[in-house]
Amino acid sequence: MRCLITGVNGFIGRHLARELLSNGYEVIGTGRDAENKNNLDHYSLMGSIDANTDWAPALKNVNAVVHLAARAHGVRDKAKEPHEEFRQVNVEGTLRLARQAEQAGVRRFLFISSIGVHGNTSQEPFRVDDVVSPSEAYAISKWEAEKKLFEFCKKNTMEIVVIRPPLVYGA
Repeated sequence: MRCLITGVNGFIGRHLARELLSNGYEVIGTGRDAENKNNLDHYSLMGSIDANTDWAPALKNVNAVVHLAARAHGVRDKAKEPHEEFRQVNVEGTLRLARQAEQAGVRRFLFISSIGVHGNTSQEPFRVDDVVSPSEAYAISKWEAEKKLFEFCKKNTMEIVVIRPPLVYGA
């Protein structure tokens, strides 16, 4: 099984890559850091992620994609239009990857979204069938990406899996 992990140098990506490799998977990684290839034999340096990103070289003979790379929320965000920048990366960039993955014959696309699509608070644990209520630009962009991915995959053969983790801050 050959698996592409976008954002392989991030906190989740590097742990996931290590786990998959130890279980016999072939891992292809993408990232923004040319120096840190996470000890992978197959690594593609990616520039910015948006509707024009060329993912094709990293998708050759890939069976599954785990899409971790995203524009994340930051305390020091100085973007003039943060909502639009989140959309460019997290929605348009994700949809571009899904389209190219489907064209490359990828069978499964795992999208790492955010628990934030359900809102910021709840009296009960969130469940998959809860009403979504994203309030921040990051969570809104993740919800928009989910909807576009499900719409895209309805018309194609690639399976979509969405995971909505809470804030990940430690091993």
